[in-house]
Amino acid sequence: MLRFFNWEYTIAWIDDWVGNGVQKMLEKLPFYQKQWFQFLIFVVKRFEDDKCRQQAGSLTYTTLFAVVPMLT
Repeated sequence: MLRFFNWEYTIAWIDDWVGNGVQKMLEKLPFYQKQWFQFLIFVVKRFEDDKCRQQAGSLTYTTLFAVVPMLT
């Protein structure tokens, strides 16, 4: 049986990798404690937590189907 790519597992793995490895690297940056950088990290985490990529893809897909009948 052919198994499809498991996105949930991959995202969980990336989340662990980002949570552990990248967080340690970010803490080494000289501007890590700056307020603007903390805000940037917050925005990126919220973007991913709110599944904005999936929502943007869904909106694009729906818009494409809505526009095609208007053009024909």
